[in-house]
Amino acid sequence: MTSRIEILSPRLANQIAAGEVVERPASVIKELLENALDAGATRIDIDVERGGVQLLRITDNGHGIHPDDLPLALARHATSKIKTLDDLAAVMSLGFRGEALASIASVSRLTLISCQRDQDNAWLAFAEGAGMQVEVRPAALDVGTRVEVRDLFFNTPARRRFLRSENTEFAHIDETVRRVALARPDVAVRLTHNGKTVRNFRIADGKEGLAERVSAVLGRSFLVTAVEAEQQIEQQRIFGWIGHPEQHRAQADGQYVFVNGRAIRDRVVNHAIRSAYEESLPKGRAPCWALFIEMPAELVDVNVHPTKHEVRFRHARWMHDWITQTVRESLQRLPETVAQPVSTTPVSERPISPPAFSRPRSAPTIAESAVIARPPAREAVKETMAFYQTLSTESTPSNVKLVRVGETLMLSLDTPLQLWHLPTLLQVFLQQQWLEAKPAQQPLLMPISLPLLSNADDEKLCSLGFTIDKKLLKAAPSVLRGANWTVLCQSLIDTTEVIDTVVEHLLNQPASNNLDYWQEKIAWAQRQSVEHCRRELSAEDWQQLWPT
Repeated sequence: MTSRIEILSPRLANQIAAGEVVERPASVIKELLENALDAGATRIDIDVERGGVQLLRITDNGHGIHPDDLPLALARHATSKIKTLDDLAAVMSLGFRGEALASIASVSRLTLISCQRDQDNAWLAFAEGAGMQVEVRPAALDVGTRVEVRDLFFNTPARRRFLRSENTEFAHIDETVRRVALARPDVAVRLTHNGKTVRNFRIADGKEGLAERVSAVLGRSFLVTAVEAEQQIEQQRIFGWIGHPEQHRAQADGQYVFVNGRAIRDRVVNHAIRSAYEESLPKGRAPCWALFIEMPAELVDVNVHPTKHEVRFRHARWMHDWITQTVRESLQRLPETVAQPVSTTPVSERPISPPAFSRPRSAPTIAESAVIARPPAREAVKETMAFYQTLSTESTPSNVKLVRVGETLMLSLDTPLQLWHLPTLLQVFLQQQWLEAKPAQQPLLMPISLPLLSNADDEKLCSLGFTIDKKLLKAAPSVLRGANWTVLCQSLIDTTEVIDTVVEHLLNQPASNNLDYWQEKIAWAQRQSVEHCRRELSAEDWQQLWPT
């Protein structure tokens, strides 16, 4: 005889739900931390004993829970964060499912104490295992909430046997706390284990505060060698720090991604970031990053999995390409090597280099040697950009002179000396002149708005191999992939009047097809200090650069 269909008892249903939400002590910490942050807490204290099996205690200074709501707080599918389907579609709170406390209470002895600002005293609710009657009575506590979880899995011994050692379970708790602390630098977080303080994150505000929190979580050496990433399109923004490819690890334990303040482990995002590194990492090694994504809530679905680790983007492919482009552009700004490793693991032998210059065999070798040079240290680049301006020089010879110092292009006609910070400026023009054809185009992953361009500017850029439609840049020469399009396009417009003369001068140089000739001059220019660029170049300087 077949079994009849019956509705599960609340006790059994709660324990099934607990199997999805409460995998180990770290899962409990995650859910309770999210509740504390949703309550507006600015300080959270976490006390752990024996890896979380014996005790998990979280105390916050949030707005608290009304005493009449304490029994409901321990009931399944009871929450104050959403009420309608529209709320679910645009949820910004970290928790919203209304089952965390009920699931935790069903496999532990749970005590919930809370006090609101307008109350004379706190109130306590206690539940032991699934199906127990919730008892509420007065208690003592400052404004906020305290949740104590004791004897986790005491009534499910089979699940308790699957837990690992005390140190392993606490390591998972520590990682969970670090992720939450990194997502909210404006909240102070303290973690203790067996009475010993392990983490103590102080409140930090603004961008500097976020950098300080990143340094505390990933290490100072990561922040020193990493490059900042930032990109914004309308209401969607990506920002954070991308680790140098030479600073890799054996495990992917230094990778942090947050969407609207929620720590996630999303395969689409991780693949997009890894794709930006391309071949610059040794096989089996993992880079580090801390990336933050902000976007309208209706463009991302967080109701994918009970643990809320996964999300679903409305435009997943577009997000993937946008993240890849943003990270790739950031990596292009990294120095070739770094001074200090993050750990004792070996570093990559394949650092990121500027993109290769693509040309047919008939093209002169000057392009590769004279235009593409290894970037200098970031400090030198920043100083160079500080004097990105026109300098006067009366002693310059009356013919055209061109030299690169680091990533600065120095050009002199019969006019004052001009400086441009344009690492790939000449590639488009030289390719055009030598091949007498437009450079190969590469469609952009997403259009770039260039609202300040005039119609004449549009025509100039289109003649150089760009595709512009209604002030939107849709394609660019492939040799310039990874460039800062807004800055580069404006710079190209400003230099179109003089570049033809520059190219003509280069091609008329004696031994212009001699690779050693150009390498020697570029090496000499890059050895000069930044201070050399700041002063006027004398006739002797020019003579050393361009002997007649």
